[in-house]
Amino acid sequence: MEDDSFKQEVIEVLRRHHPEWVPEDNADPMLIAVGTKRISLDNNFLIVRDMTGGEREDAILDFLETTLDTSKKPEPEKTAYAEAKDRLMPQIVPAEFKNQLSGLMTRPFLSGLDVGYVLDEEKRYSLLRDPVLAAWHIHRQALETQAFANLEALAARQELVAKQGQEGALFAAGDDSFAAARLLLPDFMARVRKVLNAPHIFVGIPNRDFILAWSPDFSRRKGFAKKIAEDLTTEPYPLTADLFVSSDAGIRLATAEEAYDHGR
Repeated sequence: MEDDSFKQEVIEVLRRHHPEWVPEDNADPMLIAVGTKRISLDNNFLIVRDMTGGEREDAILDFLETTLDTSKKPEPEKTAYAEAKDRLMPQIVPAEFKNQLSGLMTRPFLSGLDVGYVLDEEKRYSLLRDPVLAAWHIHRQALETQAFANLEALAARQELVAKQGQEGALFAAGDDSFAAARLLLPDFMARVRKVLNAPHIFVGIPNRDFILAWSPDFSRRKGFAKKIAEDLTTEPYPLTADLFVSSDAGIRLATAEEAYDHGR
């Protein structure tokens, strides 16, 4: 194909079924990139070119899930809650996800972001939609409480080490798909503040898989604020370039004065 119409069709299928998989921009009309994967669409086009409707979409989706090395799992609603509850996790997602996935279970956060809930699988996760509550016979609060407890338990096993600069201290983590979501955890963030020896700290989450925190007197804070803005446009699963402040009072966005102190 000489244009990118099939590529755009594939991207739309991704957005409908896996908005957590964000394709990166590239000029090749028959290539999409998701994270570290580079996927040629030529063979899939030959397979589906004479298909229409649901059959065509199913074939494209099957190709994407197979190529991205994921296994098909039952829909969350068809999984027993007793089996699923230990795999529930909170996740920070762009607010526009709820426009792409009807009934997506989210609540507003900050900076154009929402808090969603996922069922963590071995090689991917499934974003949860409202019907799962009825299928599992639980209230939303119970699901949220379980999800946050699971991520706190995961984060509690993580050793926290501050990297000392000329002044102040820095902590960074990027080991799993829930790095940025740790910003939501009161106990984890209290541990980070203790490690950085500061009653309030600044935090950046430029993408889903990374969280960066530093004390107010960290000497290289302007450089890191600039790097966070750059990462938003270059790394997979982007979230926000905004800076957050974590304290005993909770999470808030940095004020204009604080942003200015970071070169913003």
